[in-house]
Amino acid sequence: MKAMKSHMIARTDALVAGAFALTMKQLEALGASGNEVREKNDLAPTAKRVFDRLAGERSLGPKTYGTDLFPGVGPVDLVIVQPPVLIELNWSHDESRSKIFESVRDAIKLSILAAERGSFAYLATGASLGAWEESESRDLFEEGEVEPSELWQRELDPPGPNDGTTVGEDLVRGSPSESGPREAPGQIAVTGVADLCYRNEYLLKVVRVAGSAEMREW
Repeated sequence: MKAMKSHMIARTDALVAGAFALTMKQLEALGASGNEVREKNDLAPTAKRVFDRLAGERSLGPKTYGTDLFPGVGPVDLVIVQPPVLIELNWSHDESRSKIFESVRDAIKLSILAAERGSFAYLATGASLGAWEESESRDLFEEGEVEPSELWQRELDPPGPNDGTTVGEDLVRGSPSESGPREAPGQIAVTGVADLCYRNEYLLKVVRVAGSAEMREW
């Protein structure tokens, strides 16, 4: 059983890595520079078309799943039915203020929803090479474990786009529901899946995230 699960994880990682590699190629073919790419107009629809083709079925998204642990959590950007996959997308194009840290909310959301739904969960976040170097949350995209509550409390200097001085404050202010998690995993395990260059100036990092069984109140 354990070997079967490991095989399924490896196959799913390969599917996700291949799909985003093709997504980057298709975006590059459009001729836009990294700071001209937009998540909703470019990255999301392109990725959806690629996954539809590679997975052999229509993907869903944005799709909302409710959870008592994180009220008003908002929709998941991309949902693959088989294999069961939840994906959050982020493209930080504004060089005056990197928004890579917004993936902290996505990681917490996905770690909760994936556990409740028996799905795999992935973050796919793009930003300039300089933004990655200076990001407050770049360790969220490095192999290992991170503590969600510690990420949430990290200082933002300069403040975020919603004038929040910490990651959590800015994310709550920028959320339509103005809400944060009630409970979250004590740790989130991060597995690197792909690092994909875009025109040698931007980098899309794709990681799989999974929350620990231990839950902590916030």
